[in-house]
Amino acid sequence: MTAHRHAVLVVDDTADTRDAMATLLDVLGCEAHTAASGRAALDVLRGGVVPCLILLDVMMPDMDGAEFRRIQRADPALRDIPVVLVTALPREHETPAPLAELSSYQKPAVVGRIADLVREWCPRPGA
Repeated sequence: MTAHRHAVLVVDDTADTRDAMATLLDVLGCEAHTAASGRAALDVLRGGVVPCLILLDVMMPDMDGAEFRRIQRADPALRDIPVVLVTALPREHETPAPLAELSSYQKPAVVGRIADLVREWCPRPGA
């Protein structure tokens, strides 16, 4: 796999959300990759993209965030990629076990929070 130091994968079933996040990531200097489901995200990752961060929606058809995370953690090539949940669920909502230990933020995304996540997980060389 070819590493993209500043690549971020956005996994969300809502096209407007994916597009907005990709635009924001582009402005932040990241290479944005998008997927509409957990299954599509696995295809992106197994296709050679190595992101510094995955922004993962929880509720999606086809394969939800919990199932994606189970598979990601079981795959030695993917398990160490950091994941942050992006969810419309309130924080007090019960989070599925495979997702419980992850950082999360509630939709709609706040630009400053996304920028903070990128700075944290995708440091610039020499920074």
